[in-house]
Amino acid sequence: MRDKGRLVIGTIPADSSFGRAYVKKSAGGHPIYSHARFYAISEIIRLAEAANFELRDGCSILFWGPGGRPSGPLRAVSAIIAQAGFVGLLFEAR
Repeated sequence: MRDKGRLVIGTIPADSSFGRAYVKKSAGGHPIYSHARFYAISEIIRLAEAANFELRDGCSILFWGPGGRPSGPLRAVSAIIAQAGFVGLLFEAR
């Protein structure tokens, strides 16, 4: 990796309503989700920091549960919200 190289991770947080639903499907032997691993945002940050990356930014979207519908236009929030259905994280190599 180059000096100051960047790493972008898009994730369904394990502790979000989507994450809990997919973990349940995974445990039930779902053909796709049974191969996936879901992590809490704090775990992802800890693993990235252990690999010598520093968190620089984050963005969250999907603020309703599985099967739900948005109450208005989709909007991303420039913050890390572990309960969101999808979170993007930007890291930079130290």
